[in-house]
Amino acid sequence: MVRSLNTAQRAKAGETKDDSAFYYRVHSPVVLIEYDAQAPLFWNENSTSTP
Repeated sequence: MVRSLNTAQRAKAGETKDDSAFYYRVHSPVVLIEYDAQAPLFWNENSTSTP
């Protein structure tokens, strides 16, 4: 696994604001890491919905 870190590729999509949705991915021949943060529904203290 350590040897494959040199060939790892990264991808990112989305904005960098605190309330923005974003996605990132790191992959190599032996590792796949994905994180998809959708638009926050419950982070706003003025929201009337509950999680």
